Amino acid sequence: SCESPSSLSCISVGRIHENGRDYVVLENSGRIDVTGLSEEDDIGLIFQVPKEKKENVAKRHGGRAAKHLPFVFSKIKQKALKEFDRSDVVRIYADARLQTCLDESVPILKDSTARSAVEAAHGTTLNGYGIRIAILDTGVDLGHPDFAGRIVATAIFTGESSVQDGHGHGTHVASIAAGDGAASGGLYKGVAPRASLMIAKVLANGGSGLSSGIIDGIEWAVEGGAHVINLSLGGGTGDGTDPLSQAVNWANDQGVLVVVAAGNAGAYGTRTITVPGVAERGLTVGASDQADQRASFSSRGLTTDGRI
Repeated sequence: SCESPSSLSCISVGRIHENGRDYVVLENSGRIDVTGLSEEDDIGLIFQVPKEKKENVAKRHGGRAAKHLPFVFSKIKQKALKEFDRSDVVRIYADARLQTCLDESVPILKDSTARSAVEAAHGTTLNGYGIRIAILDTGVDLGHPDFAGRIVATAIFTGESSVQDGHGHGTHVASIAAGDGAASGGLYKGVAPRASLMIAKVLANGGSGLSSGIIDGIEWAVEGGAHVINLSLGGGTGDGTDPLSQAVNWANDQGVLVVVAAGNAGAYGTRTITVPGVAERGLTVGASDQADQRASFSSRGLTTDGRI
């Protein structure tokens, strides 16, 4: 029961049914989709807490604390939310599941004229040498010749046994960023073909992954010295206050450029940029089509809180 004298209050729980979905509504913490779940099923949650309270909250709720960010990741049975003691918990979020977010690559990558013009203007060669790019995705094809000798670190945050890409999305993204074209005789070369790669498997072979694992991957990439983090993933719109968007902002504050997909929900119109593309300090990138125009599926602003 919720009897701790230091508790802010026991969390107030309600339920609603909307558009064919069931939600648990948490006081001051939004709502969590529980469609198809029973009272005995676990719900993945992220607690935002003061940093000095993380270990205590993690121990109390059988969870684990993020290394640097003010979050605790836990799983709680749906019925237990009715007596949840939210001592030291500022806000509760669903440990949301995100999906791969890439439709197709385009010929503009092969535009050597545009690349040469930029190189001439800056008196440099744009090949990524000395730069570490962290690809947080479905892993990578470890045997692909385009990455030979340039994968400097790997990590798994999906519970799977290998960083090997069983989906294909991560390999596609890594190729666009830093493939050297070896497998195609130089025809299909990425933007930074001499960059080093850090590969974090944050999306499982089915193409999706939890926010908690992606946050773990962001912290790992920053700790490992990444200069750029790529997140070609997304899930749901938002105002940039969610945990994953906060993690993007934190990485930026550590001096790391975080490039994020805008999303693939453009068919639904404006205000369709997905999390974590809504982060205030991420570099959110839309999609172009084969004619180098904005793709019809590319999500577009504003964010739900009105930012461009």
